[in-house]
Amino acid sequence: MTEESKDAIVGRVFREKQELELALARLRIEARRLADTFSPLSQKLRDNPESVAFDQQPIGLSYSNPTDNRFKVADIDGNKLLALTNEIRETLNRLKRINHEASTLGM
Repeated sequence: MTEESKDAIVGRVFREKQELELALARLRIEARRLADTFSPLSQKLRDNPESVAFDQQPIGLSYSNPTDNRFKVADIDGNKLLALTNEIRETLNRLKRINHEASTLGM
């Protein structure tokens, strides 16, 4: 392998590693955002389920509190959560592979 081709491989591995680390950080930020949504929703479901309201859903004055947060239906999507957690695992696996490749290149 020539120095030039080795440099090209090292450059590709470095770039791919950076892209994967950035993608993983973004995915984890989204997971934290969802956790920050689920936590108050969970508490409300446990303590006062009749007052849980989504988006612009009318729930009646006797159940609503103007200071209560409304939850977004799109955030409480099991398929979205499944896809997010799968993507995090796939990204971690790809990052492990690229880190292994980097270590074989002496990076």
